[in-house]
Amino acid sequence: AGGIYAQSAIFVISPALAADGQPFAVYDSLLPQPLTASGEPTARYSGGEQKASTALYALLAAAYSKVSQPATADSPTPPLLLLGFSKGGIVLNQILAERAAASDERTDGASALLRRIAQVHYLDAGSQSRGAHLTDPAVVDALARCSSPPSICLHGTPRQWRDPQRRWLADEKDRSVKMLVAAGLHVREREYFVDEVGAADGGNVAPLDRMVGLSMHFRCVDQFALDLAGWCT
Repeated sequence: AGGIYAQSAIFVISPALAADGQPFAVYDSLLPQPLTASGEPTARYSGGEQKASTALYALLAAAYSKVSQPATADSPTPPLLLLGFSKGGIVLNQILAERAAASDERTDGASALLRRIAQVHYLDAGSQSRGAHLTDPAVVDALARCSSPPSICLHGTPRQWRDPQRRWLADEKDRSVKMLVAAGLHVREREYFVDEVGAADGGNVAPLDRMVGLSMHFRCVDQFALDLAGWCT
């Protein structure tokens, strides 16, 4: 691609650590404290201190400095697309809360970064407790009042959206979508691999074999990558 998109880059940000003895990602450098032992926030998402966007801006600035390209707020840069896979969705929730709270008049790097967000993609988001999706009415309403709020796209699989043992996760996702749409935000959903588990009628499925569920979970990323461009516009 030419023009501004010729400057595009992909950055992968991994969690700072994993919970002791458990395979749980802990994004403590991006989320306000305190967190649970497995890394979930214990309070509502709040954008006041801009912890996630400040850390994200610092990471990007450090990366660009390695190639001698300053990441200044007034640089000609392409729109920012954020992707949060699995538990990474809670980081997206925090960033959206920060975008909702950010003043359009602020010129610091983190605030400028927040205003560049054009799309937010949840890739089979889930966590060990409630909070995998944004359901705070105050945050949703403030986000809708932002100038040029981002599009929000949810990609899921039966592992997260139809598990009868974690029905609260699908209920929370549905509640989040309903609130976002009611606020006037642009929201899209897509579910993958439903036909593979015999749930095409829209119902739940029997508890998935662990390996089958994990396979779907990671294949969601591959499937999403096939039609990234233009889907959530």
